[in-house]
Amino acid sequence: MSSIRVVLRIAANLNLEVEQLDMKTAFLHGDLEEEIYMKQSEGFKKSDKENLVCRLNKSLYGLKQASRQWYKKFDSFMTDHKYHRTISDHCIYVKNFLDGDFVILLLYVDDMLIVGRDTIKIDRLNKELSKSFAMKDLGPVKQILGIKISRDRQNGKVWLFQEKYIEKILNMFNMSKANEFSTPLAGRFKLNIKQCSTSEKDKENIKNVPYTSTVDSLMYAMVCTRPHIANAVGVVNRYLSNPGKEHWNVIKWIFRYLKRTSRLCLCFSNGKTILDGYIDADMAGDFDKRKSTSGYLMIFAGGAVSWQNSRTKRLNKVFNRSSSSQEMASSTSSNCADSVLNALENLDDLWDLNVYIAEKLKREFRLLRTFLLCARIWSSFESDCDEHVSLVSFMSKLEAAINESAVNFQPYCRRSGRVMSKKLFRLSLLVRRSIETFRQKINHFYFRFSNILLQTSNCLMGSELIELMDSALENLVDFLLCIHGDDGQVLLELSKDLQQKLRFFQSLIRFSVSRVVEQRQSGAAIAHINLVALNAARIFSVCWLDVKDEQVLNEVQNKILELLQMINPVDPPVREIYMQVLMGSDLSGSSCTMNKEMNKHILGRLVDAFLGNLWEILNCSASLMDSKTDEIHRVYEGLRFLRTILENQYENFDDLPEKLKDIIGASIGEARNVIYSLFKHELKEGSAREMDIVLFAFQENIKLIEAEVSDKYAVTETFKSPSTILEDIKLVNVESVEIDDENFSFEAEKAAQALQHSQSQRTIPTFNQVVVGFDDEAEQIICRLTRGSGQLDIVSIVGMPGLGKTTLANKVYHDPFIICHFQICAWCCISQVYGKKDVLIQILVCIRPVGANEYSGMKEDDLAEELYHRLKGYRYLLVLDDLWDIEAWNGLEKLFPDDANGSRILLTSRISKLALEVKPASRPLHLRQLTDDECLELLQKKLIEGGGYPPALLLLGKHIAKGCKGLPLTVVIAAGILGNLEQDGWEKVAESLSSSSVCGTEHCMHMLELSYKSLPNYLKPCLLYFGVFLEDQEIPVWRLMRLWIAEGFVQKTEVKSLEDIAEDYIMDLIGRSLVMVDKQKSIGGVKTCRIHDLLHEFCLRKAKEENFLQLRRGYAGLSNFDEPSNTRRLSIYSKAKHFQKSRLFCPLLSSLLVSSQSENYAIPYNFSFILRMFKLLRVLDLGKLNLGFVFPGEISLLVQLRYFAFGGSMTSIPSSIANLWNLETLVLKLSHGSLFLPDTIWNMRTLRYLHGSGSFLDLSLAKDNWESSSDLCNLDTMSALVLDLGQSMDKIMKKFPNIRKLKCSLRETEESSGDWNKVVAIDFLWRLESLKLSFYHVNKNHYEYHFPLNLKKLTLEAFPWSAISSIGRLPNLEVLKLLGAKGYRVEIWNMEEGEFPKLKFLKLEALPVVRWTCSSDHLPCLQKLILHRCMELEELPSCLEEIPTLELIQVHRCPGSVGNLVQQIKEEQMNWGNVDLKILILEEI
Repeated sequence: MSSIRVVLRIAANLNLEVEQLDMKTAFLHGDLEEEIYMKQSEGFKKSDKENLVCRLNKSLYGLKQASRQWYKKFDSFMTDHKYHRTISDHCIYVKNFLDGDFVILLLYVDDMLIVGRDTIKIDRLNKELSKSFAMKDLGPVKQILGIKISRDRQNGKVWLFQEKYIEKILNMFNMSKANEFSTPLAGRFKLNIKQCSTSEKDKENIKNVPYTSTVDSLMYAMVCTRPHIANAVGVVNRYLSNPGKEHWNVIKWIFRYLKRTSRLCLCFSNGKTILDGYIDADMAGDFDKRKSTSGYLMIFAGGAVSWQNSRTKRLNKVFNRSSSSQEMASSTSSNCADSVLNALENLDDLWDLNVYIAEKLKREFRLLRTFLLCARIWSSFESDCDEHVSLVSFMSKLEAAINESAVNFQPYCRRSGRVMSKKLFRLSLLVRRSIETFRQKINHFYFRFSNILLQTSNCLMGSELIELMDSALENLVDFLLCIHGDDGQVLLELSKDLQQKLRFFQSLIRFSVSRVVEQRQSGAAIAHINLVALNAARIFSVCWLDVKDEQVLNEVQNKILELLQMINPVDPPVREIYMQVLMGSDLSGSSCTMNKEMNKHILGRLVDAFLGNLWEILNCSASLMDSKTDEIHRVYEGLRFLRTILENQYENFDDLPEKLKDIIGASIGEARNVIYSLFKHELKEGSAREMDIVLFAFQENIKLIEAEVSDKYAVTETFKSPSTILEDIKLVNVESVEIDDENFSFEAEKAAQALQHSQSQRTIPTFNQVVVGFDDEAEQIICRLTRGSGQLDIVSIVGMPGLGKTTLANKVYHDPFIICHFQICAWCCISQVYGKKDVLIQILVCIRPVGANEYSGMKEDDLAEELYHRLKGYRYLLVLDDLWDIEAWNGLEKLFPDDANGSRILLTSRISKLALEVKPASRPLHLRQLTDDECLELLQKKLIEGGGYPPALLLLGKHIAKGCKGLPLTVVIAAGILGNLEQDGWEKVAESLSSSSVCGTEHCMHMLELSYKSLPNYLKPCLLYFGVFLEDQEIPVWRLMRLWIAEGFVQKTEVKSLEDIAEDYIMDLIGRSLVMVDKQKSIGGVKTCRIHDLLHEFCLRKAKEENFLQLRRGYAGLSNFDEPSNTRRLSIYSKAKHFQKSRLFCPLLSSLLVSSQSENYAIPYNFSFILRMFKLLRVLDLGKLNLGFVFPGEISLLVQLRYFAFGGSMTSIPSSIANLWNLETLVLKLSHGSLFLPDTIWNMRTLRYLHGSGSFLDLSLAKDNWESSSDLCNLDTMSALVLDLGQSMDKIMKKFPNIRKLKCSLRETEESSGDWNKVVAIDFLWRLESLKLSFYHVNKNHYEYHFPLNLKKLTLEAFPWSAISSIGRLPNLEVLKLLGAKGYRVEIWNMEEGEFPKLKFLKLEALPVVRWTCSSDHLPCLQKLILHRCMELEELPSCLEEIPTLELIQVHRCPGSVGNLVQQIKEEQMNWGNVDLKILILEEI
């Protein structure tokens, strides 16, 4: 009711419209989430089914779920229409418009008030509500909930009357003719419990009195419009269970007062919008419990809007503890702490039913508990008597406050309901405020405890110290939950780091401290542990979980940094303390016998601590990793072996023989010795012999355990013993030395020769997606996208995997009508691993492809703002493919502006209910399965596309199509299998499909298994390698080929290069319908590809079975030690900061690919330590990570490396890069600036691919000694190279004579302006096929250009127009891109006779040409013409009207006259019979 009054008060003050709606049968609209059945109604029973019951789909009146389901239904409707619930009242919805206007909707069960200034907006909401619900428009509000509402719009007044209601209840209880009183409650009434009915006669008489009904009636009047009777009604409400005669007299008195004041009303007038509050209380006015009665009245803009009357306790009330108070005063402060801790434990039992309300309060009580533990420990050492007395007094007050909280909470925690929850919430706020008064004193005593610890030799030992550490870790977890937002990211990361190190520290002392032999042996260590524990305990009392004060947070951050330094083993003094802890524990074999007190879990945690110790040692010592590699491997595998036994491998560990338990205990003792020796090795030289001795003892024990386990107990398939793993390491080390690249794989070489013969006979597959059977569905989707409401709408396609959701969406997305209808079209794949930044970049690149490099360096918030502005004001279509989670939608929804211009969002998902969560009132298209005939048609088309369909196999084809069970993906996979089989192979496939009883996803997996088995052996690893990428990831073909080559999957032949063979592999997989083409090159060929989600899942599963590769997502698995040690290939998708903290120890690892999740690329990270772990790497892809400003020197030690990709901000690469004498591919991604390559680059004779990318990236080659240096004869591709015009350019270019693809930027220097022939000659590069030249740093000086005759693709950027004369005569040129010409306006470009004989693709961008002419025999092979930003163009060549091969003309951001010329060309082409010519005109200017 307070909300109604506030809204009406706002309406009166602002002179707003107030409309009223009534919902018909509101509770019947709710959708049930449970299964509920009801009997058939009388008179509606179906014959022969009388014994059946009906299942309810909708809620009914009378169901306890009805009201909740109705609210959820209504709430989803309002949220979908961009209305937001208020925090204080979830039944009030507000929508703010861009023009500053707003609309408020207030819901009370089925009554609604709509308040706003604009009647059009109100009517629009009214219509939208009427479409979804049965509504009745009651017009301007006149009455609601029995309250009459009257308005004077001219004077800005609103009155609320209850006159008729009061008259009604007066008549109902026969009080209409009673005398009238002028006060609600006379002072003579002193109601108490003694006045209740006591005798049976009195109780029988009072039953005839409608006491409860009258109180309820009075209560409603008080709640609505009668604040002046609140106290009187509250008094009589106390005695509902057993009223007496005097209580009934008070009720009659109240009725007489209401009769006198029945015509009074609440009045809201136009006043200042100020909220005034009045509060008061009596002194122990409750004669029964001696409680005070308090009340408040809130006045908003001059009118009463909220009031309440309730009983409260006196703050100085004593809780029957007079004797305990006297004992407390004479006890020690340690006993005080125990007493208060007991009070806290008693309080914990009270809120089991209301944990969600008291969570914040519980966190603060946990802070109190940590303080009390410290007080119990160190207060007994307080030497200052005044401080001791002060602490005792403080403890007494603290216990009183906690006990009072317990008494206050108890009545509410045993009851439930909304009213009780609100009271409990208000009470928790009061208690929290009470606790905050103790904060200053708590910080004071923490300071005293620190001084005590520093001044005394008495330290905490054993379980008390562990209890304190546990409590401090609980506080740390609470603090982490309170940090949110970008501003707290640094503090969050520091806190997580502290949590990790404290847990490691805790695991170490949990076992060691409890087994100290003599404190004098490790006194400094124990004192250090005490100091760490105390500092960890006090650190969060500084802010008291308040993360809003920046100054306080900075103080907490500094204290965390100090504490991290105290437990960092990099610091030698700290390392000495760690050694004391290790050696101060009795871990001898006899003492570590596995008795009942030391179970496997305790020892398991100890082994974890040892593993953590080992990792910390390695992390802070580069020399140790280099000099003790074998020893570390042995220790690491031995500890993992022990942990597997202790924690993972055996459920019935206690049943192991005692002898084996003794050996395990002894092994743990030896592990301690090994860790100690490793520490000592860094502190003292000459300890190698000692390390060898303890390592030998440790290994011998491990061998004994291994022998015992392998003989008598089963182990998991994935588990390998340390001996086996170490043998594998030795074997791989030997192989890595002896291996010869030229004879890497006899099978691969043999396959390459066979492929060389078969490729010439096999038809190259086409890239047009075949769609069968979805014409009606496509038409329906197009209709919903282009018609209907102008408001932003969402259209969903849902269905199981493999049904063709993406294929159908792609067909609609590329439909010409859709392209013309929407001004902006964009596509993005969400997939299961959702990264918001990646999705934003996908959408923005679709809108503005040239900004790809720019977007990758932007922050997520900036990208979001950029996307919103790019879409604002345009009619757009966004396709969100493969949506898995509503959280992904919630993170993107606000970025899509609704300009009421017909914009649409098309989403696909395999989760049906997800489409309804995104838009509850929507009708998602549930994609059907194909019929048998449609399956056969699709199979035939795919087989014909792949090279032919034998008519003799038609019957078998029908059986196979039927066996595919309507799944398009299964049909496509089957076609890929059949295309490479003879008739007997067809029969086996048909038999396998007919015998399969599974369906759906498992059926697809069955087909994928068949397809995998039918692959040649050389293609199987190529297919499984797709598992290193994420699902739905767009994979550049060049990157895939380079990775395959580096892995050794591709073998060169005499006829074909490695790149050509790898491309044949890709084409083969495409032809088998296993790989999908994502983007094509200009004139065909594959630019990017991807695989289906199910195939990706299959690849991961099969790769794991064959130990081929592992894929890790997120932080899970990176911080533990559970990665199999025999892992060969590892792909990681996580945040860079998580990878930096990873604890991967895979000595056999040959391939490591890391993709960073959405985060700021500008932040550099140091991965040197991790790189030292993997000496056998052949592939290292860190292209998505920023290595910082300095190139990691550890890279030069990876001599087996074939493929290396990295990102960073460095300006040079050290000469040691030449140590990578096996390197074939080098990929660089720099955020800015130029990168200088050393002169040793000329010694890397195996280098085949050098690629640079990034904003303003230049690669400069050293000119020193280049005349005497070697040629890079194997270099096939080079990009982002800067070449200085002049004679040196010719000599440098001759250093890579066999290059096929080159991208470079030309630059003028003093040499170029000197005395030379001004001829830029590249024609000697006779193998060059693709060339891109940028002329941004070249002035208008006239140069002569000589290009190679073999050139097939040429791109000129910011080029001088004089270069045009050099390219027309290139006989093999197929692709030409002219991107911006320097110079003035060119009146005419006349192509001369015989130019561009083989040109298929022509793109003209920002050319200053006015007239473009040519004769009819020019451009005879042209297929695609792209015109972009040609603002001066007025004439197109007439030969375009007669070219029979022309397929596409695209005009983008050109004057409208150019579009008219293109339309004329289309008409002429149609006259010549070319009806397939496509014309796309985008963003005419």
